[in-house]
Amino acid sequence: MQTLGDLIGKPLFTKAGERVGTVKNGLLSKNLKALRAFEYFDEQEDEHVLPVRNVLSAEDALFVRLSSPTPPKDVRPAPFGIPVYTQAGEILGNVCDFLLEGYAVQTLRLTGGKEIPVECVAGIGDALIARKAAPPRARAAERAQPKAAPAKAGSRLLTGKRAPANVCDARGNVIVKKDTLITAEVLRRAAAHNKLFELTLSVLSSR
Repeated sequence: MQTLGDLIGKPLFTKAGERVGTVKNGLLSKNLKALRAFEYFDEQEDEHVLPVRNVLSAEDALFVRLSSPTPPKDVRPAPFGIPVYTQAGEILGNVCDFLLEGYAVQTLRLTGGKEIPVECVAGIGDALIARKAAPPRARAAERAQPKAAPAKAGSRLLTGKRAPANVCDARGNVIVKKDTLITAEVLRRAAAHNKLFELTLSVLSSR
């Protein structure tokens, strides 16, 4: 295994030995579970994207193929430095690296020596929300729950509090008004519009 941090700053060479640039960062899938591409800058300091399928080997340097790759979609720059909170609002630290097995992300390493499995990432925006790792039986039970169950995520953190700001859907319609008392129904409505994380983050930020 290696970390994404191990790869940042490494030189990129073609199979013929021509240096083409230096790794700047990694591009991860939206759920952070896979490394999809590298951001790199060339010798003129122009920035480019290289999908991992174009990497021939990655050790002391990356040997790559530059055959007009199609940039991957639905990716995000590796969020180094982002703060990590539990669903109860406890700060765990900041992301400092990503442990890889091949190009699959296994673990997020945090400041202070803490680590969280990538499966525990519950949401990510300006901050990352992590849930506690469940024992195997609990995970099986969660899979058996109806799809509406995720609306309960963070309910202990939010229920009984008031929304510090309006939360709007993708069209700009207000779905949770400022100062609304947060109930299970409010949580379900926010989840239905994919706004539960935004609501959670706004409550955390207002504390």
